[in-house]
Amino acid sequence: AWPSTQQSHQASLPRAAEPGARTAFTNNKELNRLQSGSATNRTSTTKYNRWNFIPKNLIEQFRRLANIYFLAVGLIQATTPLSPTGRWNTLLPLLVVISVNAARELYEDLKRRRSDKKDNERRTEILHGPRGPHPAQWQQVQVGDIVRVHEGE
Repeated sequence: AWPSTQQSHQASLPRAAEPGARTAFTNNKELNRLQSGSATNRTSTTKYNRWNFIPKNLIEQFRRLANIYFLAVGLIQATTPLSPTGRWNTLLPLLVVISVNAARELYEDLKRRRSDKKDNERRTEILHGPRGPHPAQWQQVQVGDIVRVHEGE
């Protein structure tokens, strides 16, 4: 079988001198894409997304020994007749504490998301040989691009 075009290009790519080192090719998007995959300059410092917020946050909350203790005591009080106090006297305050912490984490994560979006959409100029500079967003910068940097950036 004949090797695919991508395989034949990868076989002919120059290799870095040291193991683990990486080679970048200036103004050659095709060689850089073949070598580094589809790496982007997009920044993401968020901890959660809409699908993993509840499970990840609960795991984070129950890493605290105090929360585990109050959950165990609350479950014993709620499920057995051994409680000298009401059935929900321990679980309700625990639920309030966990809810407040989850709301705080969500607020902080949304702030990080807004900050990432602002950074990713910042404008810059990429130089492309005789065509000169063209405007782009920071998230569009790729390995090997020549970026014009102004004083103070």
